[in-house]
Amino acid sequence: MKEAQQVLQQNGPEARASFLESHGIKTTSKGISVSRPTSDGSVSTNSIDCIEPTRCGGDGDIEVNISMAFLPTYSQYHVSLQFRYQYVYGITLSGYYDYSGPERPLDGTGLYWNPDEYQIENTTLPGESMTVPDHGSWDNGSWNVARSGSGFRVDDLQVCYDSGSYGDDLSEHWSDWDSCGVMLVPQADHSSSSLVKGEYVYAWNDDYLSPSVSASYPLGIGVSFSGSSSVQKEDLATNLQGEALAVSSSDAIRL
Repeated sequence: MKEAQQVLQQNGPEARASFLESHGIKTTSKGISVSRPTSDGSVSTNSIDCIEPTRCGGDGDIEVNISMAFLPTYSQYHVSLQFRYQYVYGITLSGYYDYSGPERPLDGTGLYWNPDEYQIENTTLPGESMTVPDHGSWDNGSWNVARSGSGFRVDDLQVCYDSGSYGDDLSEHWSDWDSCGVMLVPQADHSSSSLVKGEYVYAWNDDYLSPSVSASYPLGIGVSFSGSSSVQKEDLATNLQGEALAVSSSDAIRL
């Protein structure tokens, strides 16, 4: 799955799906579809959520997908969250580079599931079952006794910086994609409708902190910042229409 992660970063989710399917691995992906006002006041539907309500300009735009791939040789599933950000970076009229977009602190994200339906591939060494973000880390403290979820930290600011796109004016750019994931094995209560859910918690306020991420079923993903009360954050788990960031095994197998 590491090669697929590299394809994602360079060419996006569709290229990743094509790469996996060329290797006999079926995959499906769902994004969050959000209705938001446009500049003329009408409402458009897209997969970008303006999740920083105090600004909602070129800052705070984020796209999140959840993907499930079925590996028939092993009868296992790889579930991943994929994310990218919109930012503004360019040269001002005075000749200086300026950036506006995702800020510190690090974000938190993760996946969770019913442990009677799914379990990670390697329960002895759980880290071996995780796909870690290129710009982030696995929070091993998120691996709970119930074994029903896994959380990750993501450096969204560094993702944008390393994407390398800028313009001669203050123009908007999309960052490269990054992702996290987990390899899951079906359990006794597993059915085609068994869900794996994801959440992304976007944080800002320019505070250099690293969050603690918890993950459990049915509670979901929790993100906390020790030692600071100024961090602002917003949980991205459903869109404005209430559609969940979730995928089931039937979505992958029936392709």
